[in-house]
Amino acid sequence: MVNKHRIKAKYGMTEGQYRRLFYTGQDRRCALCTNQISLGDSNTCFDKQAQKFFCRKCLFGINALRRLGGLLDKAVEFVKGEN
Repeated sequence: MVNKHRIKAKYGMTEGQYRRLFYTGQDRRCALCTNQISLGDSNTCFDKQAQKFFCRKCLFGINALRRLGGLLDKAVEFVKGEN
């Protein structure tokens, strides 16, 4: 269940904006992996910084990458085999 007062306080948007973003803006899909997600499900997360909905797995990965900071470029080079 979505709490409109919590949405306004936590994300700075109305319940209508929140729902519109989820149902129309993202078509009920994770912004990264595009898997189907459900509003109000504990595995669906909204990221205030990105202003997008993510599945829990993708948001975990995004937050880990944010914490890497300067290591992110090195990690990309490593994955590409450019090390």
